[in-house]
Amino acid sequence: MVVENGEFEDWRGSKADPGRHGGVPAAGIACVVEVLENMVFLSNATNLVAYFLKSMHYSAAESANMVTNFMGTSFLLTIFGGFVADSFLTRFKTFIIFCTLELLGLILLTIQAQNSRLLPTVNSKPSNAQEAILYTGLYAIAAGVGGVKAALPAHGADQLSHGNQRLISSFFNWFFFSLCFGGLIASTVMIWIEENLGWNWSFKISVVT
Repeated sequence: MVVENGEFEDWRGSKADPGRHGGVPAAGIACVVEVLENMVFLSNATNLVAYFLKSMHYSAAESANMVTNFMGTSFLLTIFGGFVADSFLTRFKTFIIFCTLELLGLILLTIQAQNSRLLPTVNSKPSNAQEAILYTGLYAIAAGVGGVKAALPAHGADQLSHGNQRLISSFFNWFFFSLCFGGLIASTVMIWIEENLGWNWSFKISVVT
């Protein structure tokens, strides 16, 4: 639900009954989504240097710089995502659009990791076409992450009555826990998969998630 002029509306813009729509279960779904989304983002962001080094054959300095640019772009674009959500679209629509963009970027990187013709040969840097695929997928994910991280927390809070500040505070506590829990899974399980089973499996799991 979204709140307009003090009244609740559903995602279609119709008047919603807070007793029947939204509420704690809907806000809980937003927390679960944050666990999964942050798991996907951090599992790739924290270990992309290894992928750039081993699979794309960039130097260590280039790899680290690429990851820094990717993460910086992701977080800077939350400003743009928040602006879109508040000024042009609803938070729900913003989430759906940017989440789809993130998914398309992940699919593109998965296809590249699966297809040896889209990867550089041993001891050679990627071609222009291979770099174009890499950067398109990478920054589609960055743009998607920016929109999702801007829209999802506010959309989750919109499911609850804004008159109950204790409930709102509790939601954001749980949301922050969900963010950290997703990061924990990314830094343990997903990193282990990337290091032991390969990036093919990591990207596949990310797409499904």
